[in-house]
Amino acid sequence: MKYIDIHCHVNFAAYDADREEVIIRAKDADVGMILVGSDQATSELAVDIAAKHENMWAIIGLHPTDVATGFDTDFFTKLAAHPKVVGIGECGLDYFHIDPATNTVDKQLQESIFRAHIELSEKVQKPLMLHIRSSKIDDAYQDAITILSDLKSRGLFTQGGDVHFFAGNLDCARQFIELGFSLSFTGVITFAKEYEDVIKNIPLERIMSETDAPFVTPVPYRGKRNEPSYVVEVVKKIASIRGEEETAVATQLVKNAQTLFKL
Repeated sequence: MKYIDIHCHVNFAAYDADREEVIIRAKDADVGMILVGSDQATSELAVDIAAKHENMWAIIGLHPTDVATGFDTDFFTKLAAHPKVVGIGECGLDYFHIDPATNTVDKQLQESIFRAHIELSEKVQKPLMLHIRSSKIDDAYQDAITILSDLKSRGLFTQGGDVHFFAGNLDCARQFIELGFSLSFTGVITFAKEYEDVIKNIPLERIMSETDAPFVTPVPYRGKRNEPSYVVEVVKKIASIRGEEETAVATQLVKNAQTLFKL
């Protein structure tokens, strides 16, 4: 593989009609991919799909907007033992999506289940895939950093991971890097400039490429459903922002994923 999409959702219903065709297009573009679950069903399906294909892996967990269902530790622990599972998540804190029934976010519940993912990550020795999203008034990034920093200082967090769809500032980026995280970027960087300061000023060795497909389709495919083969456009944009040669950047991003996720 010449490229890698470290966070996509080909296991979601958006691909039920043409999943194999999407996978073939990614393979034809020399794109490897990591399928990420958001609950029990999509985590299990991610593993099932990955098990049938080369250059495809899975990450399993419970999305912070789905925590009301509860975290089944036994289920996820058993699934995490599968050799195609390379990480735990996407997990974390989401203050952006408000529960319409209560018009609030249950931060205490989100934190509790985030900590359960961290414990599982340590137990199975596989890195985290973080979903962190702030609201206009509450900084989920700093809350996540506080939790992780405390656990790391006590030797309770050692695995590191990736901060998916990173949207924080440079100082925040550096704090996550200090904690052992990489930062991944999606197709949004092809049409929004606010990510460029971070991309320019952190080590290439701590950058990952992703699509978050079927969401945030990059230019020139805007308006279409996103898919893993489009990660090529994300890699092109990362190289352009950094003023570096595209092939060298693509090679390093694959190496970064191989190192973190032990592919």
